[in-house]
Amino acid sequence: HYVNTLIYYCLNIKTFDFNSGRLKEAEERFKESLQLTPDQATTYNNLASLYGESKRYGESEEMFRKALELNPDYTEAYFNLGTLLYQIGRVGEAEQLLLHALRLNPQHYGAANNLKVIQFHKNREIRQN
Repeated sequence: HYVNTLIYYCLNIKTFDFNSGRLKEAEERFKESLQLTPDQATTYNNLASLYGESKRYGESEEMFRKALELNPDYTEAYFNLGTLLYQIGRVGEAEQLLLHALRLNPQHYGAANNLKVIQFHKNREIRQN
C-alpha cells in the first residue's frame, strides 16, 4: 500500500512539473519513478512526451517504443509515437501507428483527427502533381 501511495504521489508531482513547464524537474521525477517501477508503460510514455516537447526526438521515439514493448495494447503510446513521427516527417510510419491506435480504440479522436490531416496533405500533394 505504501509503495502504491508513493507511486501515485510521484506521478502527480511529475505530471505537475511537466504541465507547468518545469521540464528538467519533471524529467528527473520520471526517471526516479522508473527506478522504483521500471515496468510502468505510462511513465515511459510521459517521459517520451517530455522529450518530444524538448525536441529530443530520438529519445522520445525510444521511450514511446519502450512503453509499447511493456504494453502492446497501449493506445495512447501508439497515438503519441505516430504524432511524433508525423511531426518529424516519417509520414508512412506515422500513418500505420495512428491506424493501429484506431484499431485498438475506434473512438480515439486524436488518432482519427491526425489521420485526416495526413490524408488531407496526401490529397493536396496529389492535386499539385
